[in-house]
Parts: sequence; C-alpha cells; structure tokens
Amino acid sequence: MKISVNVSQRQFRDKQLVDFIKSNLHANRIEAKFFEIEITESVIENSELVIPQLNSLKRLGVGISIDDFGTGYSSLHFVNKLPIDTLKIDKSFIRDMLGNDNEGLLVKAIIDIGNTLKLTVVAEGIETEKHLNKLVQLNCSLGQGYYFSKPLRASELELKYLKKD
Repeated sequence: MKISVNVSQRQFRDKQLVDFIKSNLHANRIEAKFFEIEITESVIENSELVIPQLNSLKRLGVGISIDDFGTGYSSLHFVNKLPIDTLKIDKSFIRDMLGNDNEGLLVKAIIDIGNTLKLTVVAEGIETEKHLNKLVQLNCSLGQGYYFSKPLRASELELKYLKKD
C-alpha cells in the first residue's frame, strides 16, 4: 500500500528535506516505491529550489503527486517539467461536475492530459456513486473520498485494510 504525505513550500526550504525523507524511509524499513509526497501547485512558485529536490526524491524512487490540481498556480508547462507521477484533481471540480457541463469538461480535460502524459490521475472528493460512475466513464482510474471511506487513524486503517498473519 502506498502512503502519501503532504510537503509544504516551507519544508522545501529546508536543504535537508531529501536526506530527512531518505533516512526516515531507511529507519522505518519502507521501500521508496511505497512512499509518495504530495505537493500543491503553490510549491511551483519557487521552482529553482523545488525541482532539484523533486529530482533527487524521484531518483530515490519516491512518488511525486500534484495535489488539488487545477486550483493554484500551475501551468501545463510546469506539469511537463516537474518529475511527477500523479495528478490529483481537486475535489471542487468533482463536486460540481455533475450539475455543471463546463466543470465536467474540465475534469475530462485534466484526465485526458494526465493520461496522455502517462501520469496516474486521482479524483479527490468522490462522495456518491454518481461521481464514481461519471469518473469511470471519463477514464479516471483512481479516486478517493467519503464514498470509499472517511479519514481513518493509522490503527483503524490497519484493522480495516491490513491483513495480519
């Protein structure tokens, strides 16, 4: 199971961020392929600082995701320049796509862009079966939201999803 952790612009200013992540993965015996950082589009504002660190994390095998895609400062130029694996479509688009044709078209466009760039596309904020069915129809392969589960504590997650032998 992959674990995702949000990383802020302030945390990227710490020149030890990559070493910190690397040492914690090692200390906790977590393979990098099961760890992903989530960045918001605002992190892109300081691309000279962020991109080298993202490249270092990518070389370690850490996944990189743009969270809340479509609500911040990004441009398609940066989506293509950053070493990302995943686009996470902001829940506001998902919430409004059923009642608003333009929102539905934007969601489709984001999914198509992500799929064309061979990125994983995740729809955030799936709350109903109608949301899920529409996203499946639009070729979005992953989603998250209350439809699947409310947020869980680590202990609840382990009980619900991890099989102990």
